[in-house]
Amino acid sequence: MNETNNINEFLDNSMKSTMLEKTSDDFTAKLMLEIELSKTFQKEDKKTFRALNIFVIGFIGAIVSSAVILIALLGGQTDEENPVTDGFLSTVYTYINGISQKVFGVLGLKLSGDTVLYVMGIGLAIVLYSVVDKFVLKRSYN
Repeated sequence: MNETNNINEFLDNSMKSTMLEKTSDDFTAKLMLEIELSKTFQKEDKKTFRALNIFVIGFIGAIVSSAVILIALLGGQTDEENPVTDGFLSTVYTYINGISQKVFGVLGLKLSGDTVLYVMGIGLAIVLYSVVDKFVLKRSYN
């Protein structure tokens, strides 16, 4: 119990002596400069991340819109002489299936084109949810 009183007395004396000491003349100016600099850096960081988000969303939007336009332009075309081909979507599916089998075959995995398309669809759904969450619902996680 005596040690606790000594510690409390020591802290009280330290606080009293600190209150009596004079700070440097430019302490307030330095402190305010530090606060203003941190505010400025915080604003610049927000601007940078906002610009980066807009760039990424624009890039993804350009890819998705060009894919939709290509599908709209080429998707309805079928070969009248050869009814086996179903147009652009069938060609893309066959291409993705072949590429995924080659790539995953090198890695020793056996995945079909369907799996790749499901993963791409899930990725697209995540991106769309993020865009809607950020810009429509205006949520912020900072």
